[in-house]
Amino acid sequence: MRNCAAVGLPVGAYVYSKARTAFAAAEEAERAAEECAPYHLDYPIAMDFEAAQFLAMPKKTRGAIIDAFCTRIEARGYKPMLYSSKYWLSALIPSETTRRWDVWLAQYAPRPTYSGDFTMWQRGTGNVDGIAGRVDIDICYRDYVDAVSYTHLRAHETCADIVCRLLLAK
Repeated sequence: MRNCAAVGLPVGAYVYSKARTAFAAAEEAERAAEECAPYHLDYPIAMDFEAAQFLAMPKKTRGAIIDAFCTRIEARGYKPMLYSSKYWLSALIPSETTRRWDVWLAQYAPRPTYSGDFTMWQRGTGNVDGIAGRVDIDICYRDYVDAVSYTHLRAHETCADIVCRLLLAK
């Protein structure tokens, strides 16, 4: 994140959640907020909620875990976001939870078919001039910074479970 900030690229943060309880989710959020504190975030801190461990949980518990994470992020002064696939958002996460928070939909398709609201859409992968290899391609529908459409790269910082999503304006 420090390199992006140095060149003026807008940034957000991304946490692949492993929390098994609402308390653990709040701790993950606290850690993310602490790691992000030295930086100005333009985009939300997103919770990636789609690990296999969550499948055995009741839907209500999944919602409580997401709510605990997002509530703590919001309490720390950041914009929270839920990142998940169409299937998870449609079938495995309570609809009251998906309506409460900004959603980053992961659906690799020519057009999104998720029936709920979402503010970002990860539509697939592609190539970007100047970057070796394929990158995820996202479209942002909310003006978190100034522009409307973004391509992001995955960049791993030193903190084990936090992945910064670096967003480059098209």
